[in-house]
Amino acid sequence: KMGSKNRFLQLLLLVVTFSESLGRTVYNLDLNWKFQLDNTTTAFNCSEDTFPNNLDDQQCFGLTNIPYADSSESCRESCCGDNSCLIWQWCEGGGSDCGDAACWTGVSTSCTVSNGWQGEGRDTQPPSPAPPTECNITETPECGIDFDDSNWRQLNVPHDFVVEGTFNEDADMSHGYLPYGKAYYRKSFSIPQDAQDNTIFLDFDGVMVTSVVYLNGKYIGSHDFGYTPFRFDVTSADLVFGDDALNVLVVYVDATNPDSWWYDGGGIYRHVWLEVANPNAHIAKYGVYASSNVVNENEIIPQTDTSSASADAMLFASVEVENTANTDVNGVVYFKVFFNEQTVNSEEYSEEFSILSSDTKSTVSLNISIPTAQLWSIEYPNLYVLQTNVMIDQDQDELTLVDSVNTTFGVRVIKFDNDTGFYLNGMNVKINGCANHQDFAGLGVALPDTLQDFRVKKMQELGGNAWRTAHNAPTEALLDSTDRLGMLVWDENHRNGQNSQAEVLVLRDRNHPSIIIWSICNEVLCDTGNGISSPASLLSAQEIKDIYEFYDPTGQRPVSANQNEWVTQNSVLD
Repeated sequence: KMGSKNRFLQLLLLVVTFSESLGRTVYNLDLNWKFQLDNTTTAFNCSEDTFPNNLDDQQCFGLTNIPYADSSESCRESCCGDNSCLIWQWCEGGGSDCGDAACWTGVSTSCTVSNGWQGEGRDTQPPSPAPPTECNITETPECGIDFDDSNWRQLNVPHDFVVEGTFNEDADMSHGYLPYGKAYYRKSFSIPQDAQDNTIFLDFDGVMVTSVVYLNGKYIGSHDFGYTPFRFDVTSADLVFGDDALNVLVVYVDATNPDSWWYDGGGIYRHVWLEVANPNAHIAKYGVYASSNVVNENEIIPQTDTSSASADAMLFASVEVENTANTDVNGVVYFKVFFNEQTVNSEEYSEEFSILSSDTKSTVSLNISIPTAQLWSIEYPNLYVLQTNVMIDQDQDELTLVDSVNTTFGVRVIKFDNDTGFYLNGMNVKINGCANHQDFAGLGVALPDTLQDFRVKKMQELGGNAWRTAHNAPTEALLDSTDRLGMLVWDENHRNGQNSQAEVLVLRDRNHPSIIIWSICNEVLCDTGNGISSPASLLSAQEIKDIYEFYDPTGQRPVSANQNEWVTQNSVLD
């Protein structure tokens, strides 16, 4: 709580008028892009020449079983779509010498003569070329400011250009028989004059698969992971300001090497944002943590047919404040909790902070009481809002509000029992659900946010209450729907060994009450290249588990994976 009455009065005034003085402004950049396919690229990445080495009637060891492959063709394609896979082997079964029908892929240390096996191999794949570090308009004029894109197609993002292609039997079956490709996106936009001298970020919610980004003819960065959001600080990117000044954003997308064996599309398939923030102090990306629990589980009032469960609860509120101005900053963080647009208690929660010029961030944490909290459940998906306000001393100890973020959260208690299963708020709940990929018929992976509600409701109509995000970080719009509609979620990282992507996933998603399990990986994606149960793969899994537990220490969620080889006495899994 605040110790200064004067600051308390200033704070109340500022909270009432925060919309006029707020430093953070977010602009959506989804509309009016120019688009052009790069027709110089190869449309298919799995041809007859992909695996030049014949391995028929040989059995190779150290490979991973692929249970979903049901033919030699699907076995081959599952390996073709993964650049780390060098060998595929298929046993036809039905009395053949190799045994039961099965597919095995990966990297082998040795092979021996053994009748009945079908297979092929290829040499180690060269690493992808490094992204360019500058816009060379001689080689790639499309990245330049003055490039004429008037004849290009105009469209809005999210957009999936692969789903717009023509089905071709030479393309991969596992990717929907649709050819891969590369493409350019260009967008001109203005930034208000009053945004000058602020910190400016460019945010992409998702680009499939790899992307290179230019702004005003300058290379600003690249991203190699199709399922996770990414951000660039573009404050020093030679921006121009004012309604009549246009900035030119160019994104080159390469979807020719999908990191999966399912349809994953290509393009800027999630939202794009421009965020303007106060350089002296602003809330970091995913910087708010709103973790809650009931005070006494034995005092939970159970839910009924007409009312939700309730209990006194405590919210652990934490916020990371950034300073990009390289100056000393003193300020106050003020928290307030709302339920159904009403404040939940009369107490005011705040804490002072300081960021020295040699630092860039400061973390403020407080415990906030929520009396008689209405608990989140499948039948009663009650949601609270934590409002986090940041104020700084700018002139003679006068507080100025510079940032405010609303974070949705829910209060619930989750537990798993070895014998009786899952419990939500003390009630035994049978989990019924499916692993759902992010694509949708006719749209590919570029789904409108409103369609997520439709998908969740259809699952509920089937009797489902749980959703596994197969097999990657989902769009956050899906998690907003599962929170709001009451659907349990198994939230899955894409590939073991991708620690940075697991970190993004847990930071972004940890405040969603619908998530009840963190997942490290799925099936063969748990293999880092040395075998699923190799020391290297297990070490990588432990590292991701540690990341989950570090950034979500009180979220109550166990860490799992869809990997039977890890179900052992001393498993890395919970």
